[in-house]
Amino acid sequence: MATLTGRTDVLQHKGTATRLARTGGASQVVNRIEVSDAAKEKAAANLESGRRRAQVKRSEISSRK
Repeated sequence: MATLTGRTDVLQHKGTATRLARTGGASQVVNRIEVSDAAKEKAAANLESGRRRAQVKRSEISSRK
């Protein structure tokens, strides 16, 4: 079991921390990382404007070269 604590100014860091803990072998993850209000507001504004980032798999990048 892993318990994560702290603060971040980047919304995606919270999810990334959970994935890394699971990849590292944690059978259960309690994520208590707090996301700043500024990061929440930025994410909300991006959703309202319809702005999203495309995620590209690394294998797709290397095959394009």
